[in-house]
Amino acid sequence: VVTTLLTNAIDTGIIDSAIVSQAETEVPIKPKALVGVVPDDIFAAVGSKFFPSSVARAYGSAVYEYGKGNIAFVGVPCHVLALRKLEAWEHRISGNLKVIIGLFCFWTLSFGSMLKYLKEKYNLDQDDIKRLDIVDKLYVKTDKETIIVPLSEVKPNILTSCETCTDFT
Repeated sequence: VVTTLLTNAIDTGIIDSAIVSQAETEVPIKPKALVGVVPDDIFAAVGSKFFPSSVARAYGSAVYEYGKGNIAFVGVPCHVLALRKLEAWEHRISGNLKVIIGLFCFWTLSFGSMLKYLKEKYNLDQDDIKRLDIVDKLYVKTDKETIIVPLSEVKPNILTSCETCTDFT
């Protein structure tokens, strides 16, 4: 749904860019922020990300480096809160924000901590992991297998800031 909304908004000129997170090429489970300016950029960001991404910084880049003035932003509640604070403080770049799409979030994982745990417990290197999914457990997909990790093992690797989150929506 998010991809369709963003690509349509770019195609129709409602926005001139979108801040999204896509997977890094070398480490597919690690997200990186992207200033998407064409639909293909948006398609590159499809899928859930479970680690932090510097989308707020990318918003600044869209304004200052790319010169964009009609920006859409996609992020989890803490990212959206950061942008709402810019608006409340009437920061000079807050007027460039035209659309915010908030994603539902329970928590974000600590990249280093979670990967260290997966290496120690399951002998998985970050390069082996192709995809993560969280349903009732963490599903770690490699080229050879899917390892199922109970959420009780995942919880110690949640960012501490997520423990005090007051709005998951």
